[in-house]
Amino acid sequence: MMTSSGNESLRHLADCQTPEYGAVSVHGATCTEDGCLCDTVNLKVTAGGEQKALTLTADGTLLDDELRPAEDRWGGVVRAASQAPGFQEGFDTLVTQRRAQVLEAMGRLEGAFEVQLPESLLGEGADLERDILGRVELDGQRYAWRIELCADPGCECENLFLVVWLPGEPKRAVFAITADGRWMVEQAGNAALTMDAVEGALVATEAFQALLGQMRVERILQKYHRSLRGPSVV
Repeated sequence: MMTSSGNESLRHLADCQTPEYGAVSVHGATCTEDGCLCDTVNLKVTAGGEQKALTLTADGTLLDDELRPAEDRWGGVVRAASQAPGFQEGFDTLVTQRRAQVLEAMGRLEGAFEVQLPESLLGEGADLERDILGRVELDGQRYAWRIELCADPGCECENLFLVVWLPGEPKRAVFAITADGRWMVEQAGNAALTMDAVEGALVATEAFQALLGQMRVERILQKYHRSLRGPSVV
């Protein structure tokens, strides 16, 4: 997923002398894999005459060349290098470059960000003019639902928010769905809209899972767009 090309253009990030690791040199490059949504930086790190290929994520997680947590020694090397002048600026530049590459490749770089969903992913009874992505039957009632992205411009979470309501009634249930598929109650609705009932009716269907997958992609793209363009339309 987070691979790089042998012909990649490396950016110098740091040269420093450390008491523990000796001379340290770090170069970085963006991922070049088509279709990859990552915003990671591929590192080539030299310390004590040994060279190591590593991956550093935008949130600071360091991985080895097989995308496993890096050995403690190399974590120490990169932490030391990250204190060198210019490292963070260069790393941030590469992250920004990667996010722009991803958005451009998907035709989403220009203009305000808006969620784009193929009609084939919409649920039964969808009505986009009324902001309804599908309907679900519970206790003989047909409830409308939609999925929203996090509205906080400064938040980096990848939670999705499922809003469920009975058309014509003001009460709405809101459930947060984390990136790893856990559900949490954000706002209670009427008695029929329990988390178990709603999750049981929707989560087992392939169509709903496909829509969740696309919305997770939209959330990633929204975060990238905000980091480059600022808050925009959801």
